[in-house]
Amino acid sequence: MSIPVLLGIDLGTSATKVCAVDANGNEVAHGACAYQPAEEGPAPAEADTHTWWKGVREATGQALRAGNLAVQAVGLSGQMHGVVAVDAEGSCVRRPIIWSDTRAMPCIPHLARIEIPFRASILNKLGPGFAAAILYWLSQAEPATLARARWALQPKDWLGLRLTGGIATDASDASATGLWDFQHAAWHREFCDAIPIDYRLLPPVLGGDQVRGGLREEAALDLGLCAGIPVVLGRADTVASHLGSNSSLAAGHVILTLGTGGQLCQLLAPASAQPAEPPEGVMYLVGPGDHDHYIMAPTYSAGTSLDWARRLWSLSWEQLFTTAFSVPATVDGPLFTPFAPGQGPAPVAATPTASWHDVRQGNHQGDLLRAALEGCIYALRMAKERLLEHRQASPFTSCTLVGGSARDDRVKQLAADVLGISIRSPEFHNASARGAALSAGVAAGWFSSARAASQHLARPLSTIEPDPMAQIVHSRRFERFSAIIGGPHGGAG
Repeated sequence: MSIPVLLGIDLGTSATKVCAVDANGNEVAHGACAYQPAEEGPAPAEADTHTWWKGVREATGQALRAGNLAVQAVGLSGQMHGVVAVDAEGSCVRRPIIWSDTRAMPCIPHLARIEIPFRASILNKLGPGFAAAILYWLSQAEPATLARARWALQPKDWLGLRLTGGIATDASDASATGLWDFQHAAWHREFCDAIPIDYRLLPPVLGGDQVRGGLREEAALDLGLCAGIPVVLGRADTVASHLGSNSSLAAGHVILTLGTGGQLCQLLAPASAQPAEPPEGVMYLVGPGDHDHYIMAPTYSAGTSLDWARRLWSLSWEQLFTTAFSVPATVDGPLFTPFAPGQGPAPVAATPTASWHDVRQGNHQGDLLRAALEGCIYALRMAKERLLEHRQASPFTSCTLVGGSARDDRVKQLAADVLGISIRSPEFHNASARGAALSAGVAAGWFSSARAASQHLARPLSTIEPDPMAQIVHSRRFERFSAIIGGPHGGAG
């Protein structure tokens, strides 16, 4: 007898993850397919849609091979920011430019001046990986390419196009493009005209729980699914992780993501007044519901830096963690500042750099790997401080930890010790993929909304408390880290 399930597909930066959730909220099957991440530095941070589709096909196949599953509906999530430019037939006019691409960095001062009259409605300061900056860069560097484009899509929406033939996005992804009008909950046509960016490139914005279309026969055959299965819009990966992590969806709750990048997010109460412009390094975004909002303090890299260090010594992830945690934390040990764009003039500013500091002759591999791991968490502590500068933020004593780099209990303990808060974690392979699956619950007729699905299917979370003695050591190390970040290195995220 087949098991009715909701299927969630998360199109990540370095891997595609898929999970199948049954009517009781259990993850009955999962799959994952890693692919080579985009190159760092002055080389373009671009993806390959053939690689993306191969990852979707392989991860879906792994999940389906786990049992006799009857997929009722499909939900999507994906990496935020970037641009996938397609023509009127849905074919890419160039390789997708993803969130970590920094070639638009020299354009930011110009765009910032244009943005000034619209600050109250755009709210977020533009970054080089935002769709607004990428589209402007394309208009200057590759005008002929951009002229061939009919749509500028987000990664999950390209996948939705491939699955259904439908063109659309949702508010959680749209709000992260730098082209969203928070006052009117719509694309910001005046700002588009001022840049200028052709407003017609931007797809229609629908609700995250709405059906995008039925699964096309060609895609169904490729994935081993039945044609016609409803595919919903879904949400950006950070928002999907809120839904899929079993965390509270109450105002003030915090999600910490340790993936390719790192993000600290706090859900806000329904806005009773005009949203406040976020401080430097913080974003104001839509989610998890279409009319909800949250604030996010991102770091440029987390898993990116750790994966680079891991590959430097040809280690598995388990070997990296074991080697790093074989060395105790000491106040005067080496420090590591994770990959982040520099602050100098272009093209130096567009080149992400990372550094070890205070390395001595007696240090060895374990010291350097521990420093790399700690550096990524220290950067998130800085993100926590930035987040709390937002006037709509509220103090917090716990958070839910998700992401591919967050499955090791030793990493969870380190996060608790550095951030000084309780770390709660779900026992799932991928919270974003599970959140994508729950988004499909409406189309399957199981729930009235993804929020209702998340709350109805919640499961217990494990909790790790900070170690007071370790907190003292890390507080002193963090002071050294902050002093370095405040210098010429230029910032961790």
